[in-house]
Amino acid sequence: METLASPPTETAPAPPVTERTSRGRILLYALAPLLLLALLTGAVRLVTNAEQKEQALQETGDAPRRNLQSVNPSRMLPAPRPPVLKPADPETRTALETVVRSQLQAIAAQDFAKALSFAVAPLRGSTNPQAFRTVIEAGYAPMLSMKRVEIVNARVQTVSSSSKKAMVDVVVVTRSGEKAEYGYMLQQAGEGWQVQGVMLRVPPPMPDGQEEGTARPLSLSPVL
Repeated sequence: METLASPPTETAPAPPVTERTSRGRILLYALAPLLLLALLTGAVRLVTNAEQKEQALQETGDAPRRNLQSVNPSRMLPAPRPPVLKPADPETRTALETVVRSQLQAIAAQDFAKALSFAVAPLRGSTNPQAFRTVIEAGYAPMLSMKRVEIVNARVQTVSSSSKKAMVDVVVVTRSGEKAEYGYMLQQAGEGWQVQGVMLRVPPPMPDGQEEGTARPLSLSPVL
C-alpha cells in the first residue's frame, strides 16, 4: 500500500519592513498620551511640593509675628518705673551735707587719703590716693581751689527697707569766684552715708589760653 506524502507546509512570508515600522509608530502613538500624562503628573507633584515647602517657610517666618499679634496688651508686663526721688527730711539732709562738705574740704586741702575715705568700699578698693588725685585734677579742678560749697538740693530714693540712695546737688565756688555744679550720688551704709559717684552738671570756666566753645570731654560716670 503506498503512503501518500503530506504536502509541504507553507511558511507565511514575513511582513515587509514598511509594515513593521507602521505598527511601531501606531504603538508609539497609542502610548504617547500615557507618557505625556505621567510627565505632567510628575511636574505637578514637583510644583506642589515646592509650593508646600515655600508656604511652610513663610508660616515659620510669620510665627513670631503672629505670636506678637496674639499677645494681649493687657497681659504684658508694665514698663519699669523711673526711680522716685523724694526730698530728704531734715535729719537725713544734715547727714548728707556733712559727708559732702567733709569730702570737698579734704579735696581742697589736698588730703586725698581722707577724701577717699568717704567713698563706698568698692571705689576705695579699686583706687589709691595718688590715682584719686589724678582724677580730681583732670576733671574736677574747681574742687582744688574751693572757697565754699552751696547745697542746692538733697533727695532720697528708697531702694528697699534697709537700703537707700541719695542725690545731692551742690555748687562749688572757687577762690576766684568761679562756679561749678556737681551732682553727688550717695549710698546708705549702715547708719551713715558714703559717696558713690559725682557728676559734673555744668562745666567750669575754660582754662586760660583756651578759646570759648572748644570741646572738652566731661566725665559723667561716677569716679569718686
